[in-house]
This record gives sequence, structure tokens and C-alpha cells, in this order.
Amino acid sequence: MRMMQFLLLGGCAHHFEPSYSPPVTPTDAGRLFQPDELRADVAALVAMVEDVHPAPFAVLDEADFRARRAALDATLTKPMGRLEFYRTVAPLVAALGDGHTTLQFWAPELEGMKDSHLLGVGVAVRDGALLYGGSLAPGLDVPPAGTPIVTIDGHPADQVYRDFLSYESGERIPFREDRVESDFYHLWWMTYGTAPSTTLTFADLEGVPRSLTVAGRDRAFRQAQGRGDLGCGLKEAGDLLGLEGDPWPERRAVVVESVVTGSGCEAAGVVVGDRVLAVGGEPLVHSSDASRLMFNGVNEGDVVEVEFAGPAGPVTRSLAALAAQEGGPWRRLDSPPGVQLVDLREMQDPVGFRRFLDETLVVMAAEGRKDLIVDLRENGGGNTDLIDVFCERVSKVPWTVYAREEATSNPRTWAYWDHYIRNDVPWSKRWLLRSAWLRPLRKQAVDGLFTQESTPGGRVSKAPFPGRVVLLTSRYTFSAAADFAAVMKDFGIATLVGEETGGLASSFGELYATALPNTALRLSISQKRFVRPSGQVDDRGVIPDLEVSSAGALDAALAWLAEPP
Repeated sequence: MRMMQFLLLGGCAHHFEPSYSPPVTPTDAGRLFQPDELRADVAALVAMVEDVHPAPFAVLDEADFRARRAALDATLTKPMGRLEFYRTVAPLVAALGDGHTTLQFWAPELEGMKDSHLLGVGVAVRDGALLYGGSLAPGLDVPPAGTPIVTIDGHPADQVYRDFLSYESGERIPFREDRVESDFYHLWWMTYGTAPSTTLTFADLEGVPRSLTVAGRDRAFRQAQGRGDLGCGLKEAGDLLGLEGDPWPERRAVVVESVVTGSGCEAAGVVVGDRVLAVGGEPLVHSSDASRLMFNGVNEGDVVEVEFAGPAGPVTRSLAALAAQEGGPWRRLDSPPGVQLVDLREMQDPVGFRRFLDETLVVMAAEGRKDLIVDLRENGGGNTDLIDVFCERVSKVPWTVYAREEATSNPRTWAYWDHYIRNDVPWSKRWLLRSAWLRPLRKQAVDGLFTQESTPGGRVSKAPFPGRVVLLTSRYTFSAAADFAAVMKDFGIATLVGEETGGLASSFGELYATALPNTALRLSISQKRFVRPSGQVDDRGVIPDLEVSSAGALDAALAWLAEPP
């Protein structure tokens, strides 16, 4: 098993970064680098990618890569700051089509964001378009969430989309779009700077204004907002609310999608499916009202009056905002009878996950919950050891995480791992790690590639999980989370419901982390390829057994579990 072979690596194979060699953080803010320094950085980047990556041209044809590199060199004729150089060279790295081989901007210039106005509007990125995602703009004439944006401060949305997408590494476009969405404020600041307000224009749709101006969020505002958590996830159900005597007969329903254990929502008796009428005295009439509420956030310690639709009329409950839950990559959510829903956001801390999972199984048995739903829709990866922990408790068949692993083996990678072993591993374990990892790299490599085959052999529980297991996936499910989905599908351990994963089922990883010699931009390069248990290698993510939208995955899973096995 991979867990035994690389026991001491201590992290997800896809995201492992030896702590002995942190990338350099530059201190020379605002410096202009000369063309020869910039070209030297490009040459170093290309040399390292070709030397470290096990198959650098698996996606982008080598001739195309060379042509792009030549065109890039031709633009380096004048001094550039780090920001401009990053925008120039990052598309070359992203074009390789590997979500783990990335160029990251991390430099003192980013300090300028702290005292700047950032965009005061949420922007969603879907299927080649920028969509309005909510803001603090008041009134009922703001557009509903999901309205296509035409321009932002005069910049065409389609051009912004193409520019920002070109900076983001990833195997599949949907995952790269999600990266643009999560990095949008950062990318906008890097490219266009900031302003006290932002004006958006929209397509000329009936009932939607042509433009909307929203105030930017300054540092004081950002520090004051979003530090509390009511513990309720809201969604727009889409159907008419249909309340008798409602002054807004066209009002659409906003319902509670999830309730976090131990939250203010749970303490107030809120359950999944409750219909929300007003928050803090402000009625939820327009779909944008819910978007604005979620965009605004609350502060820890706030008590928010929330009005719900009850069988005998509106019911008001006081919800206390607790500290936003930042710790804990997993949690049990309020669930229907007979089912336990687990939200798994990060593949981290296998020891803690083992305790959590054992506790969850005890709770399920005590409450008569037979079936388990694990939500990976917001999981970007981490440590693959969690897969073994999970399978040891629920799998009825032997398993392996990968069919095969291929690692680059040459003097550069030997030196990298040798330095790690000498400087970051306790002396008592150095011999074991050197024997298990470094020695095979040096002695068993063929043509610069070390291959390790695996066969199913996971330890099956003597009392396997009696119920059904469902995994929810989305376009954001990436890296070790996509590996999780692949293991579940290839061995028939769980049924997958949702969208094709954003990460490939067979992908690259095991990061070689460094920095460019002059600009000190951070560069991460995959050193290994991980082949899914089935042995299939292609350009697809893990395809669910039941393909539905991410938003509809939970409802679809519950409907499937309601059917007889």
C-alpha cells in the first residue's frame, strides 16, 4: 500500500511540500527587473519543469510550448516589476495543463491590498461567463444572483474571463474557473487596481437594470465583517412562496439548506427545509436579498432575528452568531432520518479523521442511521491517507489508492529529497525514509523514471459498514479528493452523485517547491504521476454514477437512498 511505502512523507502525495525549503519571500518591493534577469528566470523555470516533471508535455504539445516560450522571450525587452512579469509568464505555466504545476505571486507588492478598496461585489465564474454573485447594494432593483455581467468598470467581461483564466493552472476548465472565482478579488487588484466604487453593466434583460454601482470594501470594513457564523446554509428554492396575504405575491422561497451542529441555527431549532421570510427585519423578497445576506456576513456575538414561515404564520427566532468555524476540516450536518451527512472540506489530519469517523459510526448506530453521505463538493484535496482510514471502516473489498505511481528520478530530485531527509526528518527515521524513498529513486529508475506498481490489499474490516455510502462531487473536487472519488468508484465502495470532478482521476502531483532566481516568484512542479486504481489514464475527472448539478446533488442522493437497495 502507498501508506506503508511512503509512511514518513506525512502529507498528501499531491500537495506534499518539504518544510525545509520554503520559497523565498522577496523584500525588494517595487523593484524593476532588467530584461536579462527576466529571461534568466524564464530559462530557469523551463529547465526545472523539464527536469522535474514526469511528463511535462502530456497536455501541451512540446512544439507549442517552445513557440509560446519564444514569444514570451520576445516580449521581455524592457524592465518589469514582479506584477507585470507574473502576468506575462504565468500563462506559460498554466498552459501545461497540470493543476499542481503552478506559478504563484507572493511578494511584498501584495501588501498594497491591505489598505486598498477591493471589489464590493461577488463574481461567479461559470461556463465561460462572469455572473453577478451578490453585493451590499440596497433596494429591490438589483439583479438576481446569476445575471451575466457584460462589463466591470468598462472592461469587457469576456476579456477579463480569458485573461484571468490564463493565469490559473488546472486540468479541466471547470476547476480553473473555480480558481478564478476564488482568486477574483486578488486578480482584479493585480490587473486593474482598486477604486472606491465599481460599476457593472448587464445584458438588457426584462426587469434587470442595465448597470449597478457598488461601493468598494475598504480595510476597516473587511476586518469588521464575516467573523461570525449563524450556522445556516441558505439556497434559493426557485418556487413561489405562496403565503396568504403576502404583500409580495411574486416572492420566491429561500430555504435552509444545511444546519451546522453546535451552531446558533441548531440552538434555535432551525432545521433543513425551513423557509426564511426575513433576516434582521429585512424581508427576503428578491433573489438578490439572499445573495446580499450571504455576501455581508455577521460578527461573532451578534444576535440576528430571523423570521421563518410556520404552519400557523410567521415565526421569529433569535440566532446567535458564534465564531466562524475555521478549524476542523470535517463535520456532521443535520440530516434526515436514517441518513448521516458528513461535510468533508479538506483531506487533512488522518489521525483526527480516524477519531471523527469512529465517533460518527457510533452516533449513527445510536440514532438508527444506516446510510452515509460524504460531501466532497468543496474539497480541494490534501492527504490521501484519509482514503485508507475511510476504506478500513466501510469497504467490503480490498483496495489500493493508486494502480501505479511514476516519479522523476535524476540528480536534481535526488538532491531535493536528500536535503529534506537530512534537514527535516528526525535522525531516528532518516534511514527508513532513505531506504523506502531515496534509494529506490537512485537505483531502480529507468530512463529517469521510477515506477511503483500497487495491488489491492487494504485491510477489510471484520464488521464492514452495513449501509450504503454516497459521495457528492463537483467541479471543485480536486487532487486527493478526486483520488478519493476514484477509489470509491473503481472498487464499488460508494455511489457517486454530482458533477465530474475538477481534478483528473489520474493526475500529477508530489510537489517540488522552489522560487525563480531573480524575481523570487514561487514555482511548484509535479514530480509524480498517480494512476487511478482502474489503471485508466485520460483527460477526464471521475465521472459520477448519477450526474446532476452540484446544487442538486444532495437532493438526488437522498432520492436515490430512498429507493430500495
